[in-house]
Amino acid sequence: MNRIRDILSLPTPKDRAASIWEIDYDRLYRQGFRFLFFDYDNTLAPWKSPLLDDDTKRLFSELIEKGFSINIISNAPTKRVAEVRKGIDERVGVFGNMRKPGVKKLRDVVLRAGAAPSQSVLIGDLFFTDIIVGNRLMMHTFLVNPYMAKLENATKRFTTIFQNILSMIPVFFYKLYFYTIGWFFRLTHLISPHEYARSVFSVDYEQLALHRLDAVVFDLDNTLLPRRIGSLSEEVTALFTRLQRCGFRVFILSNTWRTDRLKNIEKQIGEGQIIRGKMLKPFPYKMRGFLKQAGQDPKKTVIIGDQLFTDILCGNLLHLYTIKVEALDPHDEYWTTKILRFFERRLISFIHFKPKIKETGGWAKAPSPVSKPEMTAGDTDESEEGELLPIGMERMDRRATNAEM
Repeated sequence: MNRIRDILSLPTPKDRAASIWEIDYDRLYRQGFRFLFFDYDNTLAPWKSPLLDDDTKRLFSELIEKGFSINIISNAPTKRVAEVRKGIDERVGVFGNMRKPGVKKLRDVVLRAGAAPSQSVLIGDLFFTDIIVGNRLMMHTFLVNPYMAKLENATKRFTTIFQNILSMIPVFFYKLYFYTIGWFFRLTHLISPHEYARSVFSVDYEQLALHRLDAVVFDLDNTLLPRRIGSLSEEVTALFTRLQRCGFRVFILSNTWRTDRLKNIEKQIGEGQIIRGKMLKPFPYKMRGFLKQAGQDPKKTVIIGDQLFTDILCGNLLHLYTIKVEALDPHDEYWTTKILRFFERRLISFIHFKPKIKETGGWAKAPSPVSKPEMTAGDTDESEEGELLPIGMERMDRRATNAEM
């Protein structure tokens, strides 16, 4: 059964973005990713286009300066890859004839890079090649929309339109997969937190601050206090004071409709600490509106809560950094919460490994480029079976981590 589940989930990306320009690379760096593997056709450039545009080249240069290693992996033959190589920063590795979704050649490239799957992101436009091979190697996968070629002149208009129509065919099949099977696996990813902690006092806030996160959103009931208690403890108010001294903004955003209780707690919290109710989590629109009104960037915000289907789901939908804590009093909850807890227990085996913020400060120097002069335009060398063990071992470690969660 687990084997069937794993196979059906392979085409589901860990993340989605409209294009390579919409990806939050700063967040990926904070989470410990250092190696970016890009598909070429319809991801970086129109299909069969031999050259990257200047904007993409500048993006690569900026990413390398931030500390990423950049590699282009394509199923294109050797001759085309040699053309792509021209004009690209020599620090960018270019590899062709990858035979995706087969893993053998990509695994060899990853090993040559000195990378681990937990440090690697694969970005592509095809769910049945790029996403499947990335998921098979336990990499973090990004599905982007196909690159749309511009209608530059009348003579190329028909060819361009035809290419754009062809590029949308995989999108149709992905939608078909998503709305039949894939939505379930996407949901299990959305309810998976980045971190687990025993309580709000166990979170490493100093590490969050080092990575430029500057606001913390707390759930109220069973996160900061039991639901029948009407005031915060001294330990919680002291925590809020310490967070503000560290530079964090503090928000309490709850689903509760008891305004009298909220007003009582509002009297306890300090200046600049905000509490709001009726947030309707997991629906993200009210929290999105609140953060926008407060002038708070969601990408620099942490949400801490005790429920997967409300706090964590809402946070992931808004691209917040999510931390799941244990409920303070799991025996005293609303009947609706008890229903959600039932589904949490049933889905615990489906919870995904998610990258957490790593204990690294600042931007690092760019890792050594993967490519070598004799390798950039051709096939990658075959590896002996023994050389492939590190990735297999890491996959076992990560599955063990998921099982413990």
